[in-house]
Amino acid sequence: ASARAFQYLTTHPENPCQQRGKMKEIAVEFMEIFAGLERAYGIYEIRGTKQTAKGTKKDGRGRTLQEPLSLVHWQRHLKGATSIGVIPITDDETCQWGCIDVDEYPVDVEHLQKLIKDMSLPLVPCLTKSGGLHLFLFTNAPIPAFKFKSKLEEIAAAMGRTQDEIFPKQYQWAKQLPKEKQTGNWLNMP
Repeated sequence: ASARAFQYLTTHPENPCQQRGKMKEIAVEFMEIFAGLERAYGIYEIRGTKQTAKGTKKDGRGRTLQEPLSLVHWQRHLKGATSIGVIPITDDETCQWGCIDVDEYPVDVEHLQKLIKDMSLPLVPCLTKSGGLHLFLFTNAPIPAFKFKSKLEEIAAAMGRTQDEIFPKQYQWAKQLPKEKQTGNWLNMP
């Protein structure tokens, strides 16, 4: 999955979803690359901008829906009709992708791309809807979420980015509640 995700996300035109007849194929690819928790997902609606200590950020409202994420949801997301978020941790406490969420505005994309290349890091950068940058890490098979989170924290520290958010945020489900009542944190998708 990691090689396939890197190749797909770095070689397609800016908006591959406008290509007629390819929407379903592209949505299936994204659904496989960004597989996560199957019983819930997030949606995000941009409503304007706001000033933060790190610059101007697009602002909106997010909410979590307790239902499966479908191919139709992915197609609507890729067309720009809605914005979805996926929870990387699965019910069995594994992940196959994660992210370092760079929330600085404006983000110095060229500097981060050079740093990734110079350090030979297995990260795939994608611009976010809010104007930041997601640095994705993919694996070929699901691994325990605590290992995934630890690896991303290690990479972020090596890059000097210890203040950035790491996804997955959770590496296990709380023992006090049935896991079916828990969802974890989701990340907006590219």
